[in-house]
Amino acid sequence: MKLQFFAAAAMAILATANMASAEVVFNEVLGSTTSADTEFIELYNSGTTDIDISNWVIQEVESDPGASNGTIDDSWTISTGTTLAAGEFYLLGNTEFTSVFGITPDQSEALSIENSSYTLVLRDVADAIQYAAFVSDSDGTVPAGITPDISIGPDGTFLPAGYYLDVDGGSTASLLEFSPRPAASATPGFSNVAVPEPSSFGVLALAGLAFLRRKRS
Repeated sequence: MKLQFFAAAAMAILATANMASAEVVFNEVLGSTTSADTEFIELYNSGTTDIDISNWVIQEVESDPGASNGTIDDSWTISTGTTLAAGEFYLLGNTEFTSVFGITPDQSEALSIENSSYTLVLRDVADAIQYAAFVSDSDGTVPAGITPDISIGPDGTFLPAGYYLDVDGGSTASLLEFSPRPAASATPGFSNVAVPEPSSFGVLALAGLAFLRRKRS
């Protein structure tokens, strides 16, 4: 009986851990721009608990049709000692990104995402896929064994420059601009949802509230 209880408890802990790690997403990606490629990958923890993503691996998987489909073109390992807090971002960027955006990423990498269909895959330390994003031109093909959490493209018949999730951690996305640099819609390291400016009515209401508070004091 005790053995069954501990087994059930262990399973519950593992399930909770898997649910938490699955909440880390590719929130924003830029892989192809005019001139030298200005590239970054933004991770986001959409959950409510902090997640240790030390030594997780991001893989770029070939997604053009043909014999090479499914091969790993490149990979990047998250630095040891990295914990992604709930609601926070983690940014990987190349040298060109740092120069163009004027932002120092959390992790500098020689990102060189190819200019044809690819799938970004996020794997945890147990090699389990936690998130996958399929970015395609007109003939992209999802590699076998991967079920993308989101699919983006094509942009006409071309590969999109990149994308951002419409809501941080959400299930729909919009495309980033190939030109100019920096991309006007990109918000690396920050929320994809702009904070709206207060309306005239809202400003007047706040001013009135402040006046009433002064009168009472």
